[in-house]
Amino acid sequence: MLTDEQIEKVRAEFAGELSKVRTSLSATKPQCIAVLAAVDSWVGANAASFNQALPQAVANNFSARQKLKLLRMIINARLEAL
Repeated sequence: MLTDEQIEKVRAEFAGELSKVRTSLSATKPQCIAVLAAVDSWVGANAASFNQALPQAVANNFSARQKLKLLRMIINARLEAL
């Protein structure tokens, strides 16, 4: 799980990205922090499920960092496809 400081860093980065593209967000800072904490909690709660979905060779041989990078790449690709 991310620390409060890490959550705030992500929140600031997210707000900065929205600002760059002139997109408004109708949520307060505390609401954004709560959403980010919920997403972080969901990622932690579903890590085992994600690991089980991977081919066994990957699940056994890739580091947690490598697996998260793969997940990030898929999420980024899906975001770009929107």
